[in-house]
Amino acid sequence: MLQWLQIATLVVDPSYQRPICGRGRSNVDRIASEFNWRFFAPVVVSPVEGGKFAIIDGQHRTTAAALVGFDTVPCQVVIAGREEQAAAFKAINGDTTPMSRMALHAAGVIANEPRAVEIAKVCACAEVELLRYPVPVDKQKAGQTMAVGAIARCHQHYGADTLITALQCVTQTANNEPGMLSARMIKALCEVLKNRPEWR
Repeated sequence: MLQWLQIATLVVDPSYQRPICGRGRSNVDRIASEFNWRFFAPVVVSPVEGGKFAIIDGQHRTTAAALVGFDTVPCQVVIAGREEQAAAFKAINGDTTPMSRMALHAAGVIANEPRAVEIAKVCACAEVELLRYPVPVDKQKAGQTMAVGAIARCHQHYGADTLITALQCVTQTANNEPGMLSARMIKALCEVLKNRPEWR
């Protein structure tokens, strides 16, 4: 059953739910800062005593909605005892397949996210192909890389121009061989060019 429920009626069972701290708190802050109902999956809840509903999945989304100022959230209500709630929590959160940085970046480009688009432009300028899924080095082609995270961090830390030149130090030289565009190599080249800007 799907229905909108008051956030005040939603509770968390600490025996199987995780407290919101550390990375969880950062996740809540991110959801709140970018809040959009289009990306809000219904919260999975189960009725408990006192007219309340135990959150099985969606604690972070619910907390973010409350921080933004909403009083209600869409919920998928399931009838389950406490053990079934915990089992459902484990199934939903434990069996989730994490998305790689490569897949997230590719989705960001299609979604026209400014940061992802800018990184794609940098790579195009340097003739670098960002792979969308893991590929063994012996199966890669020259100019391909899985180091999406390193490229994103270098773009933020060193800027587009330095990053492009660093990538070109591989793609436009005899070093352009499969596997050369590793995270360690890209970061090292950016650091060298930052310290010796005249080499650019």
